[in-house]
Amino acid sequence: MLTAAPQIRSMVPRFLRDNQESLDVTIQEFDLLRFAEGNEVRMVDLANRMSVTPPAVTKIVDGLARRRLVARRQDRNDRRVTRLSLTASGQTRLDSVRDAASEFLSGLITELDDDQRRQLDGGLSALISAVERLNSPPER
Repeated sequence: MLTAAPQIRSMVPRFLRDNQESLDVTIQEFDLLRFAEGNEVRMVDLANRMSVTPPAVTKIVDGLARRRLVARRQDRNDRRVTRLSLTASGQTRLDSVRDAASEFLSGLITELDDDQRRQLDGGLSALISAVERLNSPPER
């Protein structure tokens, strides 16, 4: 599992790179949209999370803002701070890219025979159940 997960995860950037024109999003834009999903985030925090410089984040945000996928606003308490959030169009784009990547990864399963697919499904279900048990609060 520890060997397979990073290999599978590494296929997503390659998929995005190979399909950048049809998906209309770069790898960096995809990461930024993911990090900004669900809340307002400071530009400096995006730069840190993405391991890029603040000017690099600004350049990525400029492109997304022109396409109206993100919205900027100044922080009410500190005018030096810019906050970023996804627009409805940004969320739609993020969802469509995720769906396309998921469909691509699901296609890998077609490489397996029926018995291998059943084993994979059973193993992943058991793993998810174990993680849920570990993450659930203790019963009183």
